[in-house]
Amino acid sequence: MMRLLAQFVLSLSVVQMVPASVPALESAHLPESREEVAVVRELSALLSERLPIDRALRPPRKRDAQSLGIVTSAKSAIVVDKGSGAILFEKNADEVRPIGSLTKLLSAAVFLEMGLDLDAPAAIAQEDLRQGGRDHLYVDDEVRVRDLLEASLVGSDNPATVALMRLSGLSSEAFVERMNTLAKTFGMERSRFIEPTGLDQRNVSTARELALLLRSALEVPEIREITTKATTEFASTNRSYVIPTTNLLLGSYLNAPPFSIAGGKTGFLPSAGYCLAIEVDDGNGHVVFTVILGSDSIHARFQEAKGLTQWAFDTYVWPDEE
Repeated sequence: MMRLLAQFVLSLSVVQMVPASVPALESAHLPESREEVAVVRELSALLSERLPIDRALRPPRKRDAQSLGIVTSAKSAIVVDKGSGAILFEKNADEVRPIGSLTKLLSAAVFLEMGLDLDAPAAIAQEDLRQGGRDHLYVDDEVRVRDLLEASLVGSDNPATVALMRLSGLSSEAFVERMNTLAKTFGMERSRFIEPTGLDQRNVSTARELALLLRSALEVPEIREITTKATTEFASTNRSYVIPTTNLLLGSYLNAPPFSIAGGKTGFLPSAGYCLAIEVDDGNGHVVFTVILGSDSIHARFQEAKGLTQWAFDTYVWPDEE
């Protein structure tokens, strides 16, 4: 039955707005019998129950039943309609994989639960330093808690993320336990977290469950606002910091009218490949989550996310358009 569902949700056609470097079309087969279609619909309904959706909303439908998705280098991917929870595209969406710094969305959600003063003074401590990834701030250089949060989510700064865990007042063990507990409340049953940065390859999830994380994390106003910033700028008493986003799609046509990116996060580890999770609005009230895991290169993840997102908006018709 899962094979039938995977066949059903694949689709075609990336239009002229997508750059020419977007990959060619994926091949797939659609269900042929009424029985197969019924099974697919039943499975789609069951899978949609994993998403907290408005049951009154009808899912979008394909303009062309034969429309297929695009070829991606990603090991797994998914596109989900935010309103109905319908799966518009998936590729190995339930494969458990390392996710790199996509972990930081969950870490930020746990930290913000603590209700700490974001304008309080704070600094990176020597104990916060980690091998690998990006470091933007100097040790013991006093900034604000808010600045550390923005460095974590915009610049994917690992010491800033560890500092937030330390400042939360929880032990590292208790913080990670809370991460796993919160993930389960989001419906992330197959996801596991060992530490807050994503540097550990034992932080794992699936494309489907990361759509759940993205939905829930972006309901937090601070996370939603910060992850739409192309840069974050702040100053200590000693120096100024300018940290660019790792999400290059914020400078793409997907974040220019009529489109807008409502938030997201990048991730990378050698074992995870290049990862990305974004929420995109087409300007007409139609919103999708696109998750890419394990792309071949930093540019491939962005091109593939653009291609899949544009394909979804072009291939599906939402109820208000009929």
